[in-house]
Amino acid sequence: MKLASEDYIGSYTTTLELTTQYNKSTIKVPRELDNFLKQKEKSMPYVDSANKAFENKQYDSAIKYCKQAIETYSFNKEVYLIQGKVAYAKGEIEETILRLTDYIDKHQNTEYVEADVYDILAECYFSQGDYENAIDSVYENMKRVDKSSLRMNLIMGISQLETNNGYIASYYLDDVLAVEPLHEEALVGRIGTHVNTNEYKLAIDLADEYEALLKKKSGYVVL
Repeated sequence: MKLASEDYIGSYTTTLELTTQYNKSTIKVPRELDNFLKQKEKSMPYVDSANKAFENKQYDSAIKYCKQAIETYSFNKEVYLIQGKVAYAKGEIEETILRLTDYIDKHQNTEYVEADVYDILAECYFSQGDYENAIDSVYENMKRVDKSSLRMNLIMGISQLETNNGYIASYYLDDVLAVEPLHEEALVGRIGTHVNTNEYKLAIDLADEYEALLKKKSGYVVL
């Protein structure tokens, strides 16, 4: 996309040359859009510097560059993503949620929001016991990846159990246990799903198996 600042008699516009795969066309757009695009272009070096500072764990510098980017172009949504990641790295859960939800809201089409954004939000909501939002975030994460992670399956399973959906929870917890048979949270959660669905004998049997596995792992002989 190439911008050429050019006035037209009777209208305050600029020329925007838009090149596509098939043809090249020229359209008239408001000069205000020209200014916005220039501001965005000027803000990007600050965004790049903020990303580099974040990668180097220089969080104060990252926030400083984010502020400069916003001052240059107030609509730069990438700033909210960096601010959210900085807050998460610093353990500031409420601030993380605020910034990342702002980042999502700035998208006209949320399908373009990255999977790891919902990964972080799922962790934040789960840590706060906000299981409904944790479930929604995991769903959004899973829609964007080829294979869901062990952690996302665990969060989904426990969150579904906490919202009284034992059958759904068992599906995700079984996925965790298929990879890590001695995963303590998943096993305890799976026992809980049996209780939730009134399968008490299965809950007792699984608890006994879990105890046997723990003894075997610790070197005790189960008689």
